[in-house]
Amino acid sequence: MESYLTLSGDTNPLHSDTEIAEKMGFARIPVPGMLIMAYFSQILADWQCNHTAHKLGAKFLRPIFLDGELKISGTVVSVKPESCQAVIRLKAEQDGKIGAIGEAEINYDRP
Repeated sequence: MESYLTLSGDTNPLHSDTEIAEKMGFARIPVPGMLIMAYFSQILADWQCNHTAHKLGAKFLRPIFLDGELKISGTVVSVKPESCQAVIRLKAEQDGKIGAIGEAEINYDRP
């Protein structure tokens, strides 16, 4: 994660210093929310459909920690074939608990 912090300019020690994370009430170092958003963007980019995302948002429900396994997934929740638009619901889970949920609106090419 050090590379992400350097490239993003994130100098918040909460994301790199165990002592500070503990002083702030966290058991471990939490992952920056913008990194989770980048993972959401990546799952959209990897999707096997020619599309353009035009809206992406997220709600953070609980901390996601650096040293845990993270599962990112997405599900199509609505499709408007007449306008070639779809809504994708995204989820970031750790230890069987949802840490963040997101939603993306996309335009896709007709098959």
